[in-house]
Order: sequence, then structure tokens, then C-alpha cells
Amino acid sequence: MDLSDDFIEKLLEKRFNEFELGLQLDFSDYYAFPNQAKLALMDMAFNLGNSGLDNKLPTFTRTVRAQDWQ
Repeated sequence: MDLSDDFIEKLLEKRFNEFELGLQLDFSDYYAFPNQAKLALMDMAFNLGNSGLDNKLPTFTRTVRAQDWQ
């Protein structure tokens, strides 16, 4: 399969926006989170799916909602 750079860039942007929207819905204060936390959540959402965060890591998501960064 051969994809153009333009197509890959558009697909990545689309997927990024989908994951970010899901994170905004899952975490109401998402935009107030530290950048490192947002980056980690984006990585986890990409690998687990947005619903995977809550379903597979409920303790983790409760900690994020409490903004307990320690």
C-alpha cells in the first residue's frame, strides 16, 4: 500500500482531532491539564482508544479527573 504524504498528514490530523474530542468529553478540564499530561493521555487514547482508558484503567482515569499528577 502506498499513501501520499498529504493523505497521511490529513489522516493523522483527523485521528488526532477525534482522540482529542474524546478526551475533552471524558475529562472536562482537559485543556487545563499540564501539557505532559495531555500528551500522555493522547498517546494512551491512540493506543487503547478513548473508551479503553475508562474501561481498562478506571483507577487511572479517576486519578486524572482528580488532577493528582503525583
